Amino acid sequence: MTASMPQTVEAINHAKAAKVPMIVAINKIDKPDAKPERVRTELTAARSAGRIARRRTSLTSEVSAKNKTNLDKLLEMIALQAELLDLKTNRRAPPKAP
Repeated sequence: MTASMPQTVEAINHAKAAKVPMIVAINKIDKPDAKPERVRTELTAARSAGRIARRRTSLTSEVSAKNKTNLDKLLEMIALQAELLDLKTNRRAPPKAP
């Protein structure tokens, strides 16, 4: 990822350390100069450079939070990933940090 996206690099590092798959929401697709393909190219470059494990699943979803575009698709992707990974939660338990 580019140096101008430190939060993205940090998120990738956390996912890599936790050995979990990532879902990347490519935001601001409503902007005329949006280049979602560039983000995908940078993710591929990060994978090639070893910053993202080659076998690690990284799904992408193009969204516009401002216009609420494709948020339903992003939620579907999250639900599908949770189902595939058989993630469960105890809704009655209090939240706790890992």
